[in-house]
Amino acid sequence: MSDGFRFIEEKSVAALAHLADRGELFDVIFIDGNHRFDDAFVDFTVSAKVCPVDGFIIPDDMWMPAIRLTVAFIRSNRKDFEEIKTPVTNIAAFRRIGGDAREWRHYVVFFGCRRYHDLRLAIGSLTADSLRRGARAVVRLPRP
Repeated sequence: MSDGFRFIEEKSVAALAHLADRGELFDVIFIDGNHRFDDAFVDFTVSAKVCPVDGFIIPDDMWMPAIRLTVAFIRSNRKDFEEIKTPVTNIAAFRRIGGDAREWRHYVVFFGCRRYHDLRLAIGSLTADSLRRGARAVVRLPRP
């Protein structure tokens, strides 16, 4: 491989953590790892630590709901990244435009979570009140 590329045979989270610990930075990071939400989310989070200002993070497989949810989080919560439009529909591209200046408690509801969260709160309070009165109920929530 050329000097600009490196193949690391290790789980992405471990490899990225080691690279971050050594202070290494990468101009382009292409994420195409495990496609579960928690893994994709962690891959982005750790990748952000090794992505300098003006660097790019590119999540792959936008057809998958877990990847779309991760991208929705980035769009809503990571203002240190701007989305770059691309004609390729199966990827998203984000350019780092600054440092992560979020407060420790920062969180913006993203994707369909607001509707789902509000519905759970409403049903939760109704259910708690009903249970206090001795009612029994089963509530099935739609997926967000």
